[in-house]
Amino acid sequence: MRRLTAVALVAVLAACGGDDDEAATTTTTTAGDTTTTTADAGAPEPAGPDLDAVEVVLTEVARLDQPLAMAVLPGGGLLVAEKGGGVVRVDDGEEVLDISGDVSGGNEQGLLGIAVHPDGGRLFLSYTNRAGDSEIHEWAIDDAGEVDEASRRAVIDPIEQPAANHNGGGIAFGPDGLLWYGLGDGGAGGDRFRNGQDADTLLGSMVVVDPDVPGGRPRNPMIGLRNPWRWSFDEETGDLWIADVGQGAVEEVDRVPAGSIDGANGGWPIFEGDEPYDGGDEPSGYVPPVHTYGRDEGISVVGGYVYRGEAIPALRGAYLFADTYSGFVRAIVVEGGEVTQERELFREGDATIASFGQDADGELYVLGLSGRVWRIDAA
Repeated sequence: MRRLTAVALVAVLAACGGDDDEAATTTTTTAGDTTTTTADAGAPEPAGPDLDAVEVVLTEVARLDQPLAMAVLPGGGLLVAEKGGGVVRVDDGEEVLDISGDVSGGNEQGLLGIAVHPDGGRLFLSYTNRAGDSEIHEWAIDDAGEVDEASRRAVIDPIEQPAANHNGGGIAFGPDGLLWYGLGDGGAGGDRFRNGQDADTLLGSMVVVDPDVPGGRPRNPMIGLRNPWRWSFDEETGDLWIADVGQGAVEEVDRVPAGSIDGANGGWPIFEGDEPYDGGDEPSGYVPPVHTYGRDEGISVVGGYVYRGEAIPALRGAYLFADTYSGFVRAIVVEGGEVTQERELFREGDATIASFGQDADGELYVLGLSGRVWRIDAA
């Protein structure tokens, strides 16, 4: 299938900030190849992360149509999910699957997540269907990224969404080999539907399902999330990192240690970040954020990855995240549960950063709703 490789106009935003209703803006992209940001040079090959020594360059690798999520094929190739329903190979820009007829087109809706099974033979997509409800479907796929469209099957029953925002939608396979799924609290604002602290609903939770068990029942080992807009497992430690979008005052980053995920509670709506929201006692299993920032710095946090690549040694072990509206990408180092280093690596105000990707070598990518996909390289 052929596709266009440039986009002129895009509607945003995929990750809702504090607005109770959907908002949209329009961005115009222009030609450009590489954006470079240089930090102070430092010592090569540090023993641990040394953010003052980081030098990075953003290398554009693709121009797509509202890229939102990335997955790795067994041979190392990259697939990107586009908000409108396309799945595209990065290396040649070819569309390998189009489910645009099945997805809803609201501001925070669409094709929201993509994952490839560890066995390499199955592709999983998370999306909001035409009714606005959340689904995950599976297809057979080969090493080159060719999809057997006739093999499609549902992984879970549709999850009803009471509002059009706070859908979450990120999916990935965890260290346990199971499929994990981040879902928001059902939308609107202020946890209107009271899902945040309700363990009997999958909304406002990290959800896990075994895709090898037909009709398997999902469970939610972690609750108390508002809108987990991008999350990831640290491939070395198994820790779970979540960026949870704030209501109107505080954006937060959570780190849940690998052995503490079952029974964890993000605290929403008792807390917004590290501040009381509804108020009350800390819930059982409460995981306070390791990092927060206010609306004077950004409006909608975007979760990334702990960098485990080899190209930027001084960055190895740091967690990267972004803010959609402000356009910054920052790195933090957490030791003993506290942030010991923090650094803004670059700022792309026109990119409308929506997501990150990670390749087979642990190198990281930045995806902007403006259409650009960059790799973060050493300068």
